[in-house]
Parts: sequence; structure tokens; C-alpha cells
Amino acid sequence: MCLTTTCQHWGLLGHFGFMGSFHVSWAVVGRKVYIMNIHTGFITHFDMGTKSWNPPLKLESRDVQHLRLASTGKVLFALGLSVADEGKESAVKLLKVDEVTMQCSEVSQMPKHLWSSFTDHFERGTHPLLVFKYVRCTGAGNLMYVYSGSYFSKMEICVCDIEDGYRWQHLPPLPADLVELDVRSECCSFQLMPELCLKTQFEQECNGDTHLI
Repeated sequence: MCLTTTCQHWGLLGHFGFMGSFHVSWAVVGRKVYIMNIHTGFITHFDMGTKSWNPPLKLESRDVQHLRLASTGKVLFALGLSVADEGKESAVKLLKVDEVTMQCSEVSQMPKHLWSSFTDHFERGTHPLLVFKYVRCTGAGNLMYVYSGSYFSKMEICVCDIEDGYRWQHLPPLPADLVELDVRSECCSFQLMPELCLKTQFEQECNGDTHLI
């Protein structure tokens, strides 16, 4: 089910029964909230204007087996994992999604050395899908952030500038006393960058000692 609020009360927006799974990813584009099963690729959206669910469609993409949604607020993207040779070779691709047909077109591929910075924290021989399970992404303006959501691995953050030829860059490590995070939480990617919630003395104070950076 989905809830909405006007700051006065909560309202039930209805069920979307085709996704009986916790393996979902979501993103917001304009007044539409997209929800997708990351393994099957089935996707639907809730239109805040009409207060209705759209019939599910299949997100189509060649050579990509697992997907996560992301958004810049105006454009829908998907971060996809391509696995070959029984898991020995893998690549992460950034796809642009046509919101009408749900067809995906590859716009960029994460450089191999950046993807390795995520996989290197796992035991040798770990299937790439297990690594990708902990990868999160969020967009803000012309930037697409990709980071590790695993509490037991080193925090890695990289960014792709979608208006500068899809240029990828590895962000500097967090300060030493921020490496051990108490919380890594997800939130709406619309106009928030990046979605990391920390307990620290640094950066802008949000509420008590919980901060957004």
C-alpha cells in the first residue's frame, strides 16, 4: 500500500498487488512515483495527480539482469548489473528509461576500476549480484550518485555527471571519524544529494546529532 499526507492527516492510496516482494526499487519523477521489482524488471507508477496506479509493464534492457531505479527529478534512469561468464565478468551500466514504452537505452558504463572499488570489499569469488544487492543510487540535478549501502563494507561513493559526457569520478574518502556509520538510510532521490544519514559532529546539523551530507 501507499500513503500520502497533507501534513494534517494520512490517506491510503491503494494497493499494487503484482509485486509480492521486498526486492523493490523506487524513484520519483515529477508527480510520479515509480516502483520496480529489481529482479524481474516489472515496473508500475503511482500518479499523484490522478491518484491512480498505472498497469505494470516490463522494463526492457539488453544484457542487464538486475536493475535499480534512479531519478534526477525530471528524467528516469536505471542502474543495471550485467553478468557474464557465470559471474566471473560483470559491469554496471547507467540506462535512460523511456517513461512511455519503458525501453532502456544505455548511456554510460561505470569504469571498471570504480566497480572494482565496490567488489574488492567482498571475499574473492563473491558473485557480483551479492555486491550489487548493496549498491544504492540517487540523482540530484545533473549528478548521479552511486554508493555502497552495506554496513559491513567500506563506504564507497562515486558520481556520474550526466551533462558532462557522463563523466565518472570517485569521490574522496570520508574523514576518518566518519568511516564507521551508525546509519545509512535511503530517502527520496528528488532534490536530495546524496542520501546518506550519519551521526557525526560534522556538516550541517539536521536534528540532534543526525546529519545529512
